Amino acid sequence: MFFGLMIAFILTYTIGYTLDISYHTNTVVWLTASRIALLFVATVYVWTVRRNLPYLFDALSLTAGGIILVGAISGLFNHSDWTSYLRHGFQYSCLLAFYLAGRDLACRKISKAAFIVIFIAIFAGYTMATVLYAATPGLHSGSYSFQPNLALLPLAYNGGAVMSAACAILILIGNKRAVFVGACFCVAALITLFMMKSRGGSSLPIRTSSTFAMALMIGVAVTSILPSVQIPLLGMVATRISSSPSFIDTDTNSRLADPAPPDDDNKNMTVLQKEQVARQEAAVAPLVRWTSARNIEVEAVARLLNSRPIGALVGAGFGSQFEMDYISPNNYERVFYPREQADVMPAHIAMTSGWPLSIFFTIVLVVSLWRMFARLDALQHMDRTFALFSVSLFLDIMLGFNGTNALVWTSFGYATMRSLKPGIAST
Repeated sequence: MFFGLMIAFILTYTIGYTLDISYHTNTVVWLTASRIALLFVATVYVWTVRRNLPYLFDALSLTAGGIILVGAISGLFNHSDWTSYLRHGFQYSCLLAFYLAGRDLACRKISKAAFIVIFIAIFAGYTMATVLYAATPGLHSGSYSFQPNLALLPLAYNGGAVMSAACAILILIGNKRAVFVGACFCVAALITLFMMKSRGGSSLPIRTSSTFAMALMIGVAVTSILPSVQIPLLGMVATRISSSPSFIDTDTNSRLADPAPPDDDNKNMTVLQKEQVARQEAAVAPLVRWTSARNIEVEAVARLLNSRPIGALVGAGFGSQFEMDYISPNNYERVFYPREQADVMPAHIAMTSGWPLSIFFTIVLVVSLWRMFARLDALQHMDRTFALFSVSLFLDIMLGFNGTNALVWTSFGYATMRSLKPGIAST
């Protein structure tokens, strides 16, 4: 049942957002339903294996439990919005349940065919999303992303040149910078592992420096070449890695869609219009454009916590909200609205449960990912796939935190157990 619901979640997650925008459906409701069903099944599953919990719990899951406890209690004393309170509780409960379920599944024999079905579902879902994306010109302004993070899993599997190239293309079209960086790292790690294996192995410092250097070269090469060749849909993520406007001229109504170059008679833009655009653009902080306003999130959360007596220690609790206030790089107008979800993971955890738990959770996550990376050359193919997938997701998790992503946190639990627990990888 858990496997079937996971496939349904993958297909809905990969297609749903684009389908809703393209055809004005309400598919995202089914995504929420699949998350609720998966949480229920994962919780029941963890309860049935509760005798193994002392073995399954680790520093990350214990910290997640602490985040839930502190956030839930703190929210009771901070005049929280109850709808947001339940959403925050649901989010962290998903993270913990999926993570523990993944760690237990790592101790059991799973057929390779089951993993292949997951890879195919991811590829098929994103392929359909790409078709919908290409058929909806209004999405091509450069601001939309269909969240291609799951495509990193079949890319890390490296089952063949065609599949790997197709996954890389889907990630480029998906137009998410953190996932693009993760893909560069993933490809670099695979190349480095192949080269080192052919040479009989190498030390960790050499492998690490080689991987990061190659990832940088791949990233620079792609971001330099794609915008100049102007292949439709492929160059957007490359142009977005800049503090300059990166919207592409399409039939979108965005005011940042690049106008056609003015001719000699200056028919497209008057001098006054050009000056107005220049003044508007000067009002946009480069850091806001480059981070997609994530720096504003961190500042807003810090202000929220400073406004509470011990907010820095225990957070504002479940149900808390912060206010975004900045000049939008999309239309040059002031944006002001409340939010209950911060994309930056440490900021979101700090908002609900305080900076100490946020910092500790981040440190444990980083250490776990580093240990997985250090053991990549010693892992079997499928174990290496999930470990490399988890490591490649680091930036996306940090800057686009989503605790309800069942595949991400189940995979991460699976990878930590298979990669870091002595004796498990041999089973």
